[in-house]
Amino acid sequence: MCRAPPFADAFDDTLADVAFHYAMNDLRPDLTNNLVPLFRDNTGTATAQYWNARNDPFPWQHMVNFTIGLGSAAI
Repeated sequence: MCRAPPFADAFDDTLADVAFHYAMNDLRPDLTNNLVPLFRDNTGTATAQYWNARNDPFPWQHMVNFTIGLGSAAI
């Protein structure tokens, strides 16, 4: 889904690809975009701020995904 840096990799249709797709696309194009972008880290260029994981610069309705991976040892 995403073939551009910094998220390009050799794998297709991973959970990361799906999450990125729904973050970058307006989930409700029929609604007015009135979300206030949140910038927790204002350092660096505008591009650096946009791609900074601490910031949420999108003014459209989008998915924010927090995942936790838990591993277990084989018994």
